[in-house]
Amino acid sequence: MTGQDIYNNMLSLAQTVKLDCNIINTDGNTIPSTHILNLLSSSIALINYITQVVNTPDLLAALNIYVSTVVFFNFRDVFTQAVTYMEQLVQAIITDYPKDVSGNLLDRHLDNSGNIVINTFNLSQFPNTVAAIANLATIVH
Repeated sequence: MTGQDIYNNMLSLAQTVKLDCNIINTDGNTIPSTHILNLLSSSIALINYITQVVNTPDLLAALNIYVSTVVFFNFRDVFTQAVTYMEQLVQAIITDYPKDVSGNLLDRHLDNSGNIVINTFNLSQFPNTVAAIANLATIVH
């Protein structure tokens, strides 16, 4: 895998996170629970990919070579800050997401016909998540 492949994979995952953040920020005061869960999933996927690259010397070396020739900002600082903010976002979602005392998610219910219905939440129920998205937005372009 080339440095460019690694960078493009990271960029693709980061764009998914950004899209999920934008959906949440532009959906108004209410949001379906699936949007929050999508953001959680895409954030974890990006953190896991970055961790894999950092912990695999050949991948990290290839990425460093590529980045040093094409990226015109301090990639390592942005990389470190992004991981920190992504981890904070994941923890914020875990903290804010409605659940019962046993940790069971309260994001769906059955209607009178037996259909599973996704609950809609107010963004005010996710103050830590909204703040974490705002932090992440300061470094994601």
